[in-house]
Amino acid sequence: MAQSLPQSYKAAVVVNKGQDLILKDLEMRPLIPEGLVAIQGLDGLGHQAVQFFSNMGYMIVALSHGESKRDFVLNLGAHDYIDTTKVDPVEKLREMGGADMICATAPDPKAISHLVSGLATGGKLLVLAAVGNIESTRSQ
Repeated sequence: MAQSLPQSYKAAVVVNKGQDLILKDLEMRPLIPEGLVAIQGLDGLGHQAVQFFSNMGYMIVALSHGESKRDFVLNLGAHDYIDTTKVDPVEKLREMGGADMICATAPDPKAISHLVSGLATGGKLLVLAAVGNIESTRSQ
């Protein structure tokens, strides 16, 4: 008789698959050392992305709604936190010179579409969430 995996194993598979996708993307399109990486979506995969990129030496900016996750992600290794209910994340990222990568882990195509304008010239968008169409009017 077949048994299904417990939820904890399913979550581990998703997290490990996300890490694998990040590594493959970085192999194909490396970032500059100490580049600015914005992490959108701060649940399980977003938490791992903060730790992963921070441990690799990148400057991490975490993006989320409200203040509830600020201290937690700063303790995980984020260097800055943007509360998107108070500050336009695109304007803040532009003030910082633009993100070399935006790693989107929350399935919000409208938010992701908006964030594209916060990329630096040559910046990369890595979407690790199942989303619909992502639109952008940004030109390079």
